[in-house]
Amino acid sequence: MNEPALTEAVKTDLPSPKPNRRKRLALRFAVLVAAVSLLGAAYWFTRPPELVWWRSPRVGKIGFRVKTPIPSGWELSPDGGGQTVNDRDWSATYLLKPVDRRPWIIRVLSPFKPEKADMRVNIGIVISTTLRMHYYDKELKRTEDHQQSGYCDGVFDGHTYFYIGYKRAEVAAFNRTFRQICNSLKIE
Repeated sequence: MNEPALTEAVKTDLPSPKPNRRKRLALRFAVLVAAVSLLGAAYWFTRPPELVWWRSPRVGKIGFRVKTPIPSGWELSPDGGGQTVNDRDWSATYLLKPVDRRPWIIRVLSPFKPEKADMRVNIGIVISTTLRMHYYDKELKRTEDHQQSGYCDGVFDGHTYFYIGYKRAEVAAFNRTFRQICNSLKIE
């Protein structure tokens, strides 16, 4: 009669299954965090650059070129710009705008709403001899159609001037790129 009754609980020395369950849950959570981190890193390192270098056609008798960063996906607009060359001076104006380069099927399924934005690049010879080497401060303002706009201009070598006018509807994108564009312009 020393045997336990069938209704009594039998004590054993086996460990509880709860620690294994917790370990599995912690391992699953660690794998999830690692996978999300890996996907984030893959996106960060493979995304296209926000700015790409653009080089103008040759301008003037000497063949100057403007090299400046522009937003990715922008191209020279056929309806704006041109060159003026004569015996005394030369100048060139370029208008750059966003362009839709997606495959046609995606364009049909998802129409492109271009951002109200443009960038105007001017370069030329300064005719006035009183103009000296200087660099104007960059000016920022909001336009009446809710675009953020700004310009930077100045003179290289005492005789070659430049002007960049830049407008974008996306204020955050404008703020990220404006200073880089103005500080990186080169004349080759």
